[in-house]
Amino acid sequence: MAREIASTAAGQVRGTLNGQLALPFAGEKLGLGTYGKNGCCIIALYNARQLLGRPQPLGEIGTDFVRHHRLLFGGLGGTAPRCIAAFFREQGVPCVGSFSCRRLGETCAEGSVIVFTVMNARHPFRGFHTMAAQKGPGGFTVYNVGPYDSGSRRCSTLRDAFPGGVFIQGFRVG
Repeated sequence: MAREIASTAAGQVRGTLNGQLALPFAGEKLGLGTYGKNGCCIIALYNARQLLGRPQPLGEIGTDFVRHHRLLFGGLGGTAPRCIAAFFREQGVPCVGSFSCRRLGETCAEGSVIVFTVMNARHPFRGFHTMAAQKGPGGFTVYNVGPYDSGSRRCSTLRDAFPGGVFIQGFRVG
C-alpha cells in the first residue's frame, strides 16, 4: 500500500501509517493527548480501515473518539480496547474479539485484518500500544509497531510484534 503522509490528521485519508512519533501531525491534539503520544489506537483503526479497503480519514476517527468519550483520561491514557469493537460494530464491520494472542493468530485466514492491544512491558506504567496487522503467507504484516518506524514489520506470529510485552486483547475485523 502506498505511503501517502498528510501534514494534518484531518488530511490523512490514504495509505497506512507507521512511526506515530515521526508523523508530521504527531504533535496535533487528540483530546488531552496528541496523536504522537496517545494516538496508537486511532492510528490502528485507521490502518485497519485501509487494509479492509474501507478507508476513513484519520481525523474523522479521532473526532469520533473524542466526541463519544472513548478516550481514557481524556486521551492521556489512549483508548480502552473495548472501544475498538464498538467502533467497528457501529460502522457495520464484523468484529470478533479474543484474549488469547495465539488463538487469534491461529484462527485468522490469509487476508484477515486484526487490531490488537498490548502492554509494552510486564508493568502497566510502561504503557499500552495498539497496532493493526494483516495475515499473509507465512505470517503477519504489522503496522505502527515502533514509534519511529518508517514502514510495517513482517512477523511470523503476532507475538513476534511485541517481545517483552503482554497481550491484552485483539479483534479480527472485516
